[in-house]
Amino acid sequence: MELYFFKNKIIREVKGELIHCFAYSDFDLSADLCGLNLKPFIDAGIDISNTSLTFDLKTKEWKEGPIDRLLFVRTISEFKQYAESFANKCAIRQIEEKHVCALKFMAAIFTRTIHHLINDTDVFDMEQNLRMYSIAVRPDLLNLYIALKQNKGKTATIRFGKGKPITVDDKGFAWFHYMMEKYLDKFLAVNNVEEAQEELEDLYPSMMGKKVKSDQLYLNYIMASTYTYISRNIIPSQENKITVEQCTFLLEFLTEFKFISPQDKKNKLNNLQSTIKSLIIDSNSYIIERFRRNKRMRAFPRPRLFDIYDICWDDRWE
Repeated sequence: MELYFFKNKIIREVKGELIHCFAYSDFDLSADLCGLNLKPFIDAGIDISNTSLTFDLKTKEWKEGPIDRLLFVRTISEFKQYAESFANKCAIRQIEEKHVCALKFMAAIFTRTIHHLINDTDVFDMEQNLRMYSIAVRPDLLNLYIALKQNKGKTATIRFGKGKPITVDDKGFAWFHYMMEKYLDKFLAVNNVEEAQEELEDLYPSMMGKKVKSDQLYLNYIMASTYTYISRNIIPSQENKITVEQCTFLLEFLTEFKFISPQDKKNKLNNLQSTIKSLIIDSNSYIIERFRRNKRMRAFPRPRLFDIYDICWDDRWE
């Protein structure tokens, strides 16, 4: 594992576009700090924090630090060579430095994710807990939420295994609906049935009868988000028009950082152009919004694990 450094001043300048095009968030860098001994860097006078902010004890506010700090991303040893080769090609194209840096920055994050370089961190452990919640719990809660909202006032039947069914909410007081709705409204943080159905469709396609390989889904995200950045900042074109020049540069990015292999059918320009059209125009860029919503979902207030598995009737219902 290696660390690749970026000037925070440059990343801060393009941060708005990173958020728009890549669904970037500061959470993307938090894992890189975990488990690392930063003392050698501090001793060398290098200000590394993976954040641009410092806390002012007098004003009790977060402010931009006076020093142009460095950000870093965990990556593989070959990444430096990939980045230099890509930067040389960008120099020939006379692409502005901040945009070259932005693409290298996201390429480092993509590479770190593909090679599982945060698997030994506390953030990874937290991610695993979130993954368990996401895969095993949240989809069931979303389906239950939809069923409750769509069948308000109707009786409910519950059966455990092959046991006898139990009918609830049939005595004139819908206590089950009331309690479950209160719990789900608090911890799911969705506003209505449509929003719950949209999340099931976008974040859990396998549960909706769609088979999508996770590695292909991530590659689709890399291609769609990078193309969006290129078309907005480097090689603009008319709306809904995907040009050969844009896809040629995108192909250079994908091959230089080894996101696709020479044998990949997307390594052919026509195939890549068709893929981008499918991801960007035909699907209205849903792939990027899917990752954005996934990150936003993580940020919602969540119950602790025992809140999820062991529902207690106490002040958490208030």
